[in-house]
Amino acid sequence: MPNKGFTPWGSEGAATDLNTTHRTGDGSDHADVATNTSHATGDGSDHADVATNTTNIAGLDYTLTAVKTGAYGAAIQDLVRCDTSGGGFVVTLPTAVGNDGRGITIKKVVSHANAVTMNTTAAQTMDGIASGADTITDVLGTVTYVSDGANWMRFPPA
Repeated sequence: MPNKGFTPWGSEGAATDLNTTHRTGDGSDHADVATNTSHATGDGSDHADVATNTTNIAGLDYTLTAVKTGAYGAAIQDLVRCDTSGGGFVVTLPTAVGNDGRGITIKKVVSHANAVTMNTTAAQTMDGIASGADTITDVLGTVTYVSDGANWMRFPPA
């Protein structure tokens, strides 16, 4: 089935290899997308190949990040895996403005009590919770944030 102008989110300017396109049960086209690029850096060395893994959770597409062990600035539709075994750290959410209905999931992947703390941009809140006041302390805890266009909705609620 031909690809009819499919552009995966976040791929502006990226080299995209559309491996397959198939029809889903609802009649829509779905493309399996793999981004695998290699480029030379300014110093003449080669940059490593990059593979972007995507997954769908509850109808939202996410990009699976590498496991984070320190402060991280999340991008829209990241699934951020956090290893707090070396200590707690901050994940900063991007702006909710202009991202209505899009989300970010943050998951602790280790059994340590160290917290992951979420910050927001500007004066945005997470279900009324101020920036820096929302944390994941539960062992293997997970929180999803979905933008309402102005602030973040938190699931599960605090």
